[in-house]
Amino acid sequence: MKRLALISCVAVLAFAQSPIRHGDAVVSADHQSEDGSVRHLSGHVTFETDAFRLQADQVDLNDATAEIVARGDVRIKLK
Repeated sequence: MKRLALISCVAVLAFAQSPIRHGDAVVSADHQSEDGSVRHLSGHVTFETDAFRLQADQVDLNDATAEIVARGDVRIKLK
């Protein structure tokens, strides 16, 4: 499992296949669900800021801890 923890104060909203801009992040995914403060995104997940672009099969975003856990085919491109 590939794991990535980022320190960020970005609150993220994501809806299926509809990129959403919130703060400095744009997030999109085919599917999403929530479990408390954790958003589970799956299917062509993209998380993009001015600093980087993360693409993965699955991503868990913890709004309380600002932690991102990416799984599957994970790619990160720094800008």
